[in-house]
Amino acid sequence: MEQGRVRYYAVFSYFLPLIVHFVIVRTADLIWVQAAGADSVNRGAGISVLASAAGICVFVPWLKAEGKRRDEQLPEKRSGVWTGAAIACGAALSLLWGAAAVFFRLSEFFPDNPQESLFSASLVLQILGPGLLAPVCEELLFRGLMFRIWAREFGSRSGILIVSLTFALYHGNPIQSLYAFPMGLAMQYFLEKGGSLACPAAFHMAANLTSIFTEALL
Repeated sequence: MEQGRVRYYAVFSYFLPLIVHFVIVRTADLIWVQAAGADSVNRGAGISVLASAAGICVFVPWLKAEGKRRDEQLPEKRSGVWTGAAIACGAALSLLWGAAAVFFRLSEFFPDNPQESLFSASLVLQILGPGLLAPVCEELLFRGLMFRIWAREFGSRSGILIVSLTFALYHGNPIQSLYAFPMGLAMQYFLEKGGSLACPAAFHMAANLTSIFTEALL
């Protein structure tokens, strides 16, 4: 019975950072609507900037406190070569997915309205929000807090799959989920190889920035 309670608490602890992030996003939405209006073309990217900046401020000390409370050491940082490889792979996979989405006409079957809204915003806000701040915030959340919590209680092998699946589903629409799941697995790989959240964050930034600049240039 006691073991069951511990497991339930572990699952709740896993989802708690995600709940906090959801609240941060909704709060950022309310702030943006009050300041700029609900119909602002920059709404999606603006919310991304506000929510990601706030999320980073919350998740950095949370991740540090989580490690101290459990008497855990941060992973050993390895060669910066892995960061460079992560950037190259993130950009390449983003281009590959974009080409596949066009070839298979996925947008005809699965509308991607949130993504289209982001791409219609100011380029500066796109770069600052989805391009730079959001990847850092999401890596602190998923590969940082959530993976650490799950792996500690249930093992890292299942954690890789569960966190990648959660990451995919949290994007909220079929096209992004199809894209986000393999990308999540790739970012877990670079976390393991690089020994630092800087590697998956660099991968994530490269993928998002490649999408932003590709859309802007085409």
